[in-house]
Amino acid sequence: MQSLPLALDRLHTPLCVTAPEPRRDPSGKILADHEGNPLWTTAIAVRRFGQRKPTVIDISTATEPLGVTVGAPLRIVELDAIPWALNGRVGISFKAAQILPHDELDW
Repeated sequence: MQSLPLALDRLHTPLCVTAPEPRRDPSGKILADHEGNPLWTTAIAVRRFGQRKPTVIDISTATEPLGVTVGAPLRIVELDAIPWALNGRVGISFKAAQILPHDELDW
């Protein structure tokens, strides 16, 4: 399925919930992208303007998110949503070009 670019201008500053870690398959092997780069996953809390309750999503990147720590505000570069279906299950995965520490607090 085709990935869909997401606009982040409707969200409050995302916050790191779980520090970046290598993305692994069920056997424990580290997963890689189509170019062989190891994938990283980071849990991030996002909240739309005007809503109280945040949503936690896992975002994959092909570069290690350096300097990202739990509780830190973040900047997400080129976030995409990827719908998927497998064995009767459906969902949405998220990937980004980069996850960076937010250099200025704007909230």
